Amino acid sequence: MKFFDLNSPAAKFLTHIADLMLVNLLFLAFSLPIVTFGASLTALNFVTLQIVENKQPAILASFIKSFKQNLKQATILWGGVFSMGAVFFAWHIVIENMVVANLASFLRLIFYVAFFLFSMMIVYLFYLQAKFENTIQATLKTAFLMAIRHFFTTLLALLLIGCTFIIIFFYPKLTGYGLLFILGGFAFVSFVLSILMNQVFKQYIKEEAVQ
Repeated sequence: MKFFDLNSPAAKFLTHIADLMLVNLLFLAFSLPIVTFGASLTALNFVTLQIVENKQPAILASFIKSFKQNLKQATILWGGVFSMGAVFFAWHIVIENMVVANLASFLRLIFYVAFFLFSMMIVYLFYLQAKFENTIQATLKTAFLMAIRHFFTTLLALLLIGCTFIIIFFYPKLTGYGLLFILGGFAFVSFVLSILMNQVFKQYIKEEAVQ
């Protein structure tokens, strides 16, 4: 029967589901120390990008290879992201406890703009780390410029990420109180984002090939 053909659409779909479940478990396991979250996220993105590109990666080997290669730089990037998150959190607390209303409103506006720009950059940061070899400074700069240049794609990505967080924290019943995300949800989100990122990266790869 065609359903049992390994090259059939159904078989490929089931294979992708199994791959996403496996890489999701690897992502969760390698993220547990917290400090390695950046490297784990990079490895997750590396594997889902390969799946999107139909490269049929060996999931375990590809994940571990990317994790090791990006451990140092991705950890530094994650440290920077975490630190900035702490700064934004402290900034928000200060604003909400200010007595002068006009000044608080002005600082709140600046806060929202800065946090939005920061969030836009984060969308691309660990995908760039997974896909290209570059310095930390160049990766940060490229992530910011891509976020601005591909604004519509960035908004779609932020919408997906935002909806994911809303569902996790405010509607946990929809995910079986986190069970669906443990089984494969984070990898699925990474996979969908990888579809968007792959379309963006293709443009730059073609431009570089032409040059």
